[in-house]
Amino acid sequence: MMVFHASTTTPLYLSGWQPISAGQYAGTCIFLIVLGTFTRITLALKPVLEARRWRPASHAKSASTEHHEVRRGGISWLATVERALYDVLVAALGYLLMLAVMTMNIGYCISVLGGVFFGSLVAVVWTSEHDGDWLPC
Repeated sequence: MMVFHASTTTPLYLSGWQPISAGQYAGTCIFLIVLGTFTRITLALKPVLEARRWRPASHAKSASTEHHEVRRGGISWLATVERALYDVLVAALGYLLMLAVMTMNIGYCISVLGGVFFGSLVAVVWTSEHDGDWLPC
């Protein structure tokens, strides 16, 4: 049976990342808070990028010639690749947070939740611009 524990020597991600003092444990918890905050902001930033950078070219610009307008339709391959790489980044950050929680260390878990909470507070700037159209955690 797995239960939460409060050991200050729980390794995180690698066997080499094992705090051996209270200061190192606190540093690891601070890292997880920052990682959770960054992950939450990254999730909130995606709709902004969708609206401003990855929108279809027909909505972005149109070039006019002498007698008619020339428009490119659809999304460029570069925008598609950027979006896919961004999704990989979001997934990787989420998996790193999940692995931290799976250590069953209560300090790590609370740090992840605190980081997500703080990131949500910071992300309010973007959500107010996009009418709450953001991805929940």
